[in-house]
Amino acid sequence: MANASLYRPRQRLGVWQFVVRTWRGFIEHDIPTRASAIAFSAMMATVPVIALVVLVVVHLLPDLTGRFAGLTVNEPELENVLKVILPQEAVGIVLEQIARMQATPPLITISVGLLLTVWAASSLFVAIIGGLNHIYGLPET
Repeated sequence: MANASLYRPRQRLGVWQFVVRTWRGFIEHDIPTRASAIAFSAMMATVPVIALVVLVVVHLLPDLTGRFAGLTVNEPELENVLKVILPQEAVGIVLEQIARMQATPPLITISVGLLLTVWAASSLFVAIIGGLNHIYGLPET
């Protein structure tokens, strides 16, 4: 015969009981620590992704080294856009950095960027899995 206590209707919780029970579960499962670990891992995973996006965009911009034209924008148009967006002092620095990045072969930089991205994303998922295992009371393996 099935357990009769499973078929009992549950007692309704009051607002205060709900808040107290939720707070106890919050502390018992160590949610603040797990959430901060996940947030930190997510922040660290975005850094190599942003670097990869910047690298790809720089290699699609008009070639300031004279080798290859990526997009259909020419160099004066790019400089005019940068003058509108950035302060005058920063335009020269940005153009120099774009030319420097375009002068280096992108294969090594993209490979390292992808490797760092995969590593950071895997540590993010390890933090998520560890947090869920802790919440559900599963042993770490």
